Amino acid sequence: MLLPLALLIFCYVHSTLSCISYEIENEKNCGNKNQIIQFVNRSFDFNEKCEFSSRSCTQLKPYKTAVLEIEIFVEQLRVLNMKQDLCSKKPIPDHMRACAALWGIPLKCPINQNEIFCYKGKKSKFTNLRVLKFLAQYSSFKVLTKISHDTGDSCLEMMVVSEMLSVRNCGDENQIIKPFNRSLDALKLLNNSCNLISSSCSKVKPYTSAKMEISGYAQKIRVYQNSYDLCNTQNKIPQFVVMNSYMLGIPLTCSYDKDETFCYKDEKVPLPDERMLDFLLSYRKKKIITKIAHDTGSTCIEVTFK
Repeated sequence: MLLPLALLIFCYVHSTLSCISYEIENEKNCGNKNQIIQFVNRSFDFNEKCEFSSRSCTQLKPYKTAVLEIEIFVEQLRVLNMKQDLCSKKPIPDHMRACAALWGIPLKCPINQNEIFCYKGKKSKFTNLRVLKFLAQYSSFKVLTKISHDTGDSCLEMMVVSEMLSVRNCGDENQIIKPFNRSLDALKLLNNSCNLISSSCSKVKPYTSAKMEISGYAQKIRVYQNSYDLCNTQNKIPQFVVMNSYMLGIPLTCSYDKDETFCYKDEKVPLPDERMLDFLLSYRKKKIITKIAHDTGSTCIEVTFK
């Protein structure tokens, strides 16, 4: 499953128009059979408002103390270490609360009996964006979560690995809209919000009609399809069209009257709609093809998740 943060697809300007998203792998209990907090299941959401919510669950044994330590490793090198006493009366920083919620670790002491503990989906604000900015510079890393109790220890581990994406124009040499520079500046963006900002550009030839079709493929089988006529002025442009257009530098207009370079100027990219999100989360190797039929020709843009 994609890490919720992966919906903030960290991209950079590159000649191959590539970018990185993240996926959680190999989440497991890494202590002995008597470890105090046992991971059961994970259900965690993170949205564009920097809010997180969890329904993750753990199996608990009794304890009176709990000191949480989170270590981030890139290969064998520890690049980040954070520690927090979960039983302290002092406020717990939101990035530590988010890490605990991701696993289903309770933020309360003591635990007096064996029990199953689950978060209930309450939304909390994530304000320490420096942690996200720091992690964004690594393509893959291991997260080791340790908790020291008076009655024993707990150990939880996950791998967060990158998923490379590439973008190419899949039409002929006369393609009407040709993205040539994709700039989703996540680091600049994360200074003040959890949205992506697009400054994507394309070379555009004249047209007076634009019917867009977006198809998602897994193992060469089309499993997602949606379409919209950009000349339809009666309805609000759907979220999936806005997201796709901002990311690829496609003008959200019915017509263009001259050859020129088009660029977005720090436009906020919305999150995927429910159908697109389901497609992105359900398949590991996938491809998204955007086709636009114009009166003067056609456009074809292919995004491949490698």
